[in-house]
Amino acid sequence: GHLNDLRQALIRSAIAIGIALVVCLFLSPWIVQVLMYPLQRMHMFDKAKPTVTLLIGDTRLGPFEVTREQFPDLPKGNAPTLTYRIGTTQVGDQKVATLTPVPEAKPSDATGIRLHNLSPTEGFLVAFHVAIYAALAVSSPFWIFFMGGFILPALNLRERSVIFSWLGWSGFLFLAGVLSTYFVMLPIALRAS
Repeated sequence: GHLNDLRQALIRSAIAIGIALVVCLFLSPWIVQVLMYPLQRMHMFDKAKPTVTLLIGDTRLGPFEVTREQFPDLPKGNAPTLTYRIGTTQVGDQKVATLTPVPEAKPSDATGIRLHNLSPTEGFLVAFHVAIYAALAVSSPFWIFFMGGFILPALNLRERSVIFSWLGWSGFLFLAGVLSTYFVMLPIALRAS
């Protein structure tokens, strides 16, 4: 009866979510990169400023906002970037810090923000949480279809037409909201925080 149909719809939905979860676990590094995109664009409305980045060994410090008075050898342009390697040299009997320009250095990202794992398990937990949410989103057409297959036979024709028109508009508005939030609102909100 109805309980068998409900059980079958729930099992099919769980299988669809499980398959999507396995796929999303393999793709979680890429999904994290996609989720970091608004973080990388949070300065998109800022006026570009000259920056200097410092290298100590393999460690990158900066970019730091500077003026031409502080660093007269900045390249020409509105927002030049320059990278210096910090070293030492012997002057008399003292060691002195030196700044050597690194001309072929690639410009650093505009955010200066990196995501860090603060515990040994955090990398796995972040990947798993991202995969779960992505799996729910990716598999949603399937579990909505399976649950709809259980619910729709109980509705009359008028109720079905209202549900289908509502589903179409809600899907369109959901996508429009996600895209505008992802590309416009989230970078602004991250900048303000």
